[in-house]
Amino acid sequence: METKITFNVDKITKDIGLITSRAQKKLDAQVMKDSNFFCPMDTGTLKKSVLSSVLGSGRLVWSVDYAKKMYNFSGTVSKDSNPNASVKWFEVAKSRYKDRWTKLVDDEYKKG
Repeated sequence: METKITFNVDKITKDIGLITSRAQKKLDAQVMKDSNFFCPMDTGTLKKSVLSSVLGSGRLVWSVDYAKKMYNFSGTVSKDSNPNASVKWFEVAKSRYKDRWTKLVDDEYKKG
């Protein structure tokens, strides 16, 4: 008995690329939401500045000129407008939600 198996490598590569793109967009959106939950806020400009990031790129940037200074601030941030505010807001979100983010990506790959 002879069995012949053929793979359409181009289709498989394309499908994996589409799944990866979809997963990255969903991950970026969730990381943005979860990180902003801890983002310091006065007027909301810092929090909104991440919206200029390109979902699916794998890179989120809080783009106001003082974002880096706030992220690495060595003091205590005001919690008047956001009681969850923290320095290094992405790191705080990652420590809390990393497992959920991993599951989100795993689920997207399982969907196919």
